[in-house]
Amino acid sequence: MLSKNFFRFINNSCNRKYQQIFSCHASTTSKINGSNNEFNTEQKEKIIPKDDLFSFIVQCMMKVGTRPSHAEVLADNLTMADYRGHYSHGLNRLDMYVNDVKTGTTAKDGNPIILKELPGTALVDGQNLIGPYVGKYCMNIAMEKAKKVGIGLVSVRRSNHFGIAGYYSLKAVDKGLIGWAFTNTSPLVVPTRSKAQSLGTNPIAFGAPAENNDSFVLDMATSTVALGKVEISQRRGEEIPNTWGVNAQGIPVTKPQEVQGLLALGGPEESSGYKGYGLAMMVEILCGILSGSHFGPWVRSWKVNTTEANLGQCFIAIDPNAFEDEFGSRLQKLINYCRALPPSESGKPVLIAGDPERVHMAKCEKLGGIPYPQSQIDYINELARTLKIDENTTVIEALNQFVKYRISALPIVDSQRKLVNIYSKFDVIGLAADKTYTNLNMTIKEALAYRKERLETVAKCYKNETLAICMERIVKAEVHRLVVVDNDEHVIGVLSLSDLLNYIVIRPTKIQPLVSPLPQTTITHLVPTINVFTEDDPVVEEEEEEEDENINGKAIEKKTN
Repeated sequence: MLSKNFFRFINNSCNRKYQQIFSCHASTTSKINGSNNEFNTEQKEKIIPKDDLFSFIVQCMMKVGTRPSHAEVLADNLTMADYRGHYSHGLNRLDMYVNDVKTGTTAKDGNPIILKELPGTALVDGQNLIGPYVGKYCMNIAMEKAKKVGIGLVSVRRSNHFGIAGYYSLKAVDKGLIGWAFTNTSPLVVPTRSKAQSLGTNPIAFGAPAENNDSFVLDMATSTVALGKVEISQRRGEEIPNTWGVNAQGIPVTKPQEVQGLLALGGPEESSGYKGYGLAMMVEILCGILSGSHFGPWVRSWKVNTTEANLGQCFIAIDPNAFEDEFGSRLQKLINYCRALPPSESGKPVLIAGDPERVHMAKCEKLGGIPYPQSQIDYINELARTLKIDENTTVIEALNQFVKYRISALPIVDSQRKLVNIYSKFDVIGLAADKTYTNLNMTIKEALAYRKERLETVAKCYKNETLAICMERIVKAEVHRLVVVDNDEHVIGVLSLSDLLNYIVIRPTKIQPLVSPLPQTTITHLVPTINVFTEDDPVVEEEEEEEDENINGKAIEKKTN
């Protein structure tokens, strides 16, 4: 449902209306010289403005209950990843964060706690919060200490996936400091001479400021590649180099779907893979062992989201002014020298760490947004299709939606998206109690024919009605939700009792007590808390829609310039 929300959010919330959100621009360009970014710029590009991507991510996370300030840090991290060309860690990872919060394996709200502290160090408990929020909190502490005593080191446990590591080292660079960031991750990497996984991709990020806003910014996994690159290759139907991963027998493979473990940086032993293995161990010591978090093979599996991740991370900030006075100019001299070296291949200049990202950011600025390949759009549309149900959807598929997204009812709309009914988990229970079905492949249309009585009242409200009216209607109808419709009776979302209570207690945009009285507050004040048709609010459609570009996720695929 994410692409539907994205499309709707842009059309409804921005000052300018985008007729084609994933096709604002479509162009064919040459490859970026020297770039190692995952995005192949020879593909047709769909351009998404940075601000719009940021707002969309914030709304998605707030919808599942994430505190706005936490959601904003995550959105900043994911947007930066794609803006810098690291597509494996940007929008590609949004569903992971959403699902972790929805399943309760990541905390929605709270603040990290400092457990131990000295002038130059701190040990932090991340309180199982969203990783980027924990990471920013820790790097801020490290930078404060570096300004005071020259160096700051913060180790944290009970954190989660924190996005691109370079996000944190860049925070230090922006303050004129040297910054390090490390994290352990799920065991995906096979040590040299092994066929079993025991370490994560364990990335290292290092940033150092030079002159005139120039810098050296290294952000790398200690495996040959991050898992996200393998996933993107599989999504594109591309083969991978045989130095990326191995199968269950420890044999290098070129088909991404066969990868069971990643190789350490350097690949096999004969090409120095043991060095990457050693670096991964170093990161594990700084992050997992030092912090008291889970470590090595005892870190939660990547695909498991039923238990707390308890990742360990380490952040270091160094003030160059505590050392050589000419640090910046000396670094700039080295950077300039390396860039000016004669290239071994014509048209491919010598680069330093951070240059490929600069090329990609310049491209984004020229295009007016972040370019996405069709494969990424297809991926988002696939997420949308998992929540799109029509009258021919089977009962078992509806049950899967109830369980997966922790919802209890689905609005049923006609071809004009007008509310006609509601299908709830109580209907399924009724079928089971009466034994009126022979298998779970019965369609919802067939299942409704067995309904003996209305088990859940269909109650609706209009988007401009006050919250007081909505609350009164919920009480009188004895329901847990209202289907929100516009003046033409078109379904535009679902307002739950929890949405109302959350807004009454906490104003979502400022985290302060609600000061405006309910009689004067309309449903529109809850936006973006109750975005239309989010993962919590899918719909059952009586007829497939092919024309409504604002609603049908597939319509996005048809849009090209």
